[in-house]
Amino acid sequence: MNNAGIQGKIDWIVNYDPDEWDRILSVLLKGPFLCCQAVLPGMIARRRGKIVNVAAGAMEERVDYGVATYCAAKAGLINFTRQCAAENKRYGIFVNAIDPAGMDTGMSDEILAAEQASDEFAGTQTNAGRAPRLRKPEAIVPMILFLLSEASDMMTGRLLQASAPDDVQYLQL
Repeated sequence: MNNAGIQGKIDWIVNYDPDEWDRILSVLLKGPFLCCQAVLPGMIARRRGKIVNVAAGAMEERVDYGVATYCAAKAGLINFTRQCAAENKRYGIFVNAIDPAGMDTGMSDEILAAEQASDEFAGTQTNAGRAPRLRKPEAIVPMILFLLSEASDMMTGRLLQASAPDDVQYLQL
């Protein structure tokens, strides 16, 4: 399981430092690549394995301002997941990603604090005054356990998205 999350500076693209961009991409995108590269030889030899990448719904319609690096990296991780799945499904290796949605972490605290401290970013992260719905990290454990179980053997290269009953995209199955 690959779970890396750092935010970096919250700023407009025009002001963003290229070295900071590289640092964020190195953690959020290169880190999972290196982890996969390390575990895949053993999984290929066993002809079995599961990889779960923690991504974000960065390719959806929602846009958060000032976090372009994070969104670019997580969108890249979603496509990396699909590519890794395509290359390794012949070995019985299943590679999927989850979008945990808003998580109650130190990173979310930083984003909200930056929004509150700046007139420039006011309302951009919380959809103009609507309180964000943040989950505790343990709330996504069932999603991860599902993707690591045999029950998910019918899917690879997929993004499993968390939602709550009051989310617009929530589907009750």
